[in-house]
Amino acid sequence: MDQPAVTTEPTARGSTARVLASIGVAGPIFYIVLVTVLGLLWEGYNPIRDIQRELGIRQIPEGLIWMSW
Repeated sequence: MDQPAVTTEPTARGSTARVLASIGVAGPIFYIVLVTVLGLLWEGYNPIRDIQRELGIRQIPEGLIWMSW
């Protein structure tokens, strides 16, 4: 009785899953960095008092960065 050959070559499905998992990890990290940096750039922004959406609503130059993401 021969055992079936086991291949360890990456498949397209495995590669896609790996890319999507990487994006799933990187997305929240990028969001936290973006909110932190824009919050520091906006004078008068208080992360306890103001909601994060205000970073894009207000007419500030960095608001375009927030709205484009």
